[in-house]
Amino acid sequence: MTVKNLNAFTSAEKTKLANIEEGAEVNVQSDWNQTDDTQDDFIKNKPEAVNGGGYFIAQEETTCTNDLQYYKVDATFTPWAVENLFEWDGINKRFKFTGTETRTFNFTIDITAESSVNNSRITYTMYHNGAMMTGVEAVKDFLNQNKEHRMGLNAQITMSTNDYLELWVKSDTAGAVARTSNAQLSAR
Repeated sequence: MTVKNLNAFTSAEKTKLANIEEGAEVNVQSDWNQTDDTQDDFIKNKPEAVNGGGYFIAQEETTCTNDLQYYKVDATFTPWAVENLFEWDGINKRFKFTGTETRTFNFTIDITAESSVNNSRITYTMYHNGAMMTGVEAVKDFLNQNKEHRMGLNAQITMSTNDYLELWVKSDTAGAVARTSNAQLSAR
């Protein structure tokens, strides 16, 4: 009959146990917000959390001169909580990524919109680096003019330094004015 000692340790286990500092702490609770790397609760190599966004502060009227043609929304944007990864380019009216590493973000734009004409269809989209993003559209039929509707756009976008986003709008009725207000953009 062979008797096995259940309390026996391998050489590797003995070495590991022998190298534990005297007074070592067990069950230290890590703290995501700890910034002092000398503290026991500091988390090393944690991923960078990103919250960016802002809002268009003024109601902007975009005249859709031709039907079914997109026009850039010439809005004024005020950034908030962008953690130095985004900035508003007020000259070109675009939201620009200023980070140094290529990253993927989930963008959401919530829009309050209205049309100047009855029975028109208004469509918003996002342009990334000057190109319309395929499949990223918010469409709303306006039966009555000057009635506000909420609309939303969502997209996952990979951005590199100086990449940019713009908001564009079109109408199926030539001459319609699309009024954009309270458009909030967020990046996560």
